[in-house]
Amino acid sequence: MKFISKFDRYITALYLITIVTIVLTSYYTFREVIDTYNKNQHLSTIPLFSIVNSEIIRPLNVAYFMANDPLLVRFVEQPEIKRASLLEYLQRLANQYQMLTFIALEKYDLLLDSSGKMMSLNHDKAEWYHRLKAQNKKQFADIGNAQDPHLYFDIKLYNDQAQFIGFVGVGIDLNYFANKFTEYSKRFGFELYFVDKDNEITLSSTHLMKTDSHHRKDEVINVNTLPWYQEFLNSSPGSLNLNTIIAIDDGQRVISQLPLK
Repeated sequence: MKFISKFDRYITALYLITIVTIVLTSYYTFREVIDTYNKNQHLSTIPLFSIVNSEIIRPLNVAYFMANDPLLVRFVEQPEIKRASLLEYLQRLANQYQMLTFIALEKYDLLLDSSGKMMSLNHDKAEWYHRLKAQNKKQFADIGNAQDPHLYFDIKLYNDQAQFIGFVGVGIDLNYFANKFTEYSKRFGFELYFVDKDNEITLSSTHLMKTDSHHRKDEVINVNTLPWYQEFLNSSPGSLNLNTIIAIDDGQRVISQLPLK
């Protein structure tokens, strides 16, 4: 009986040790899987921050610099301006940052960009000026120029007395964005969608970024209408999780939602 009792205790101890070992092994394996997943997701989103900073924030900063350049404000507030000097200013910034720069001045009824294009603010192609001027906002981002679509950042320009005097801004060729997004998608398998406060897609790495109409009047698409986004909302209602796994027709996808000011 003593032998059986000792044997039972031995078996019980061995059983407990086995269970503990399995639990610990499972825990560390599971933790390793989760850590690897989180690490991979973190690594995959780093290039996203990089592309947003270099391709979105940098041009916006150039537009802000122009809008807050006291030398430019004093220059355009003169009774007369030398258009050649103004063009030289725009071209210097355009060459330095590899983007189109422009200025629109109410006092001189003038729209001028770094390519040398010049027109009156009453021209049909300058309709955006009056439309944006009437809005109670100081900065705008939109896609314009149907023949050669660009993403434009428009910033209202004010003088030292806080009076509106026009617009300054930059424009980036959408083909440039398309190439950057395609490169990112091939390397990391991501599709990118930029949406505004109304969840309308303003820019994406898919065909949605193409436009045949000025300011995309007929091309506005709300992200809520996309099936995968509805699956995302159903999977995480009221949540802003960085990474959410959803199942769709052709398998699983990871949705990363990143709020940008």
